[in-house]
Amino acid sequence: AQQLTVTDLSSRLEERVNKFLFDKDCHEGRVTIRVLASCDKICKVKSQLKIFYRNQVVDGYPYRKKAIFAFQEIEGVDIVFFGIYVQEYDERCPAPNTHRVYISYLDTVHFFRPKLYRQDVYHEILIGYLDYAKQHGYMYAHLWACPTRIVTRPP
Repeated sequence: AQQLTVTDLSSRLEERVNKFLFDKDCHEGRVTIRVLASCDKICKVKSQLKIFYRNQVVDGYPYRKKAIFAFQEIEGVDIVFFGIYVQEYDERCPAPNTHRVYISYLDTVHFFRPKLYRQDVYHEILIGYLDYAKQHGYMYAHLWACPTRIVTRPP
């Protein structure tokens, strides 16, 4: 993972997490964070929404999509333990999405060591991203969460 391209964002997040672990005297395995994808996209507005809102929406909202992943070296192998997909709508995007980030997907796997700091490291990455976004002019953050599933159990 260390051979992958380093960006300003990945460098900041990686430094933040490794400093946190160093301060906790944790030396399990270095964490590497990389932005694996970053591309400009347009969120096209569907015709049904245009009908409902009439002249209140534009045809599309430009944004940058990023995929950010965290790895930890465990027994000589880089293991992915955290991934997040974000959509960044900067000052060029029309209202109401101007200066907004959407965390459209966030997932983890329970491979991070030591387990004691697993959740703290997840928090450090997420807080680090939000801090980075704030420093780059984003003023709002939205986290997509799937609705709770109702699980029926057999009698």
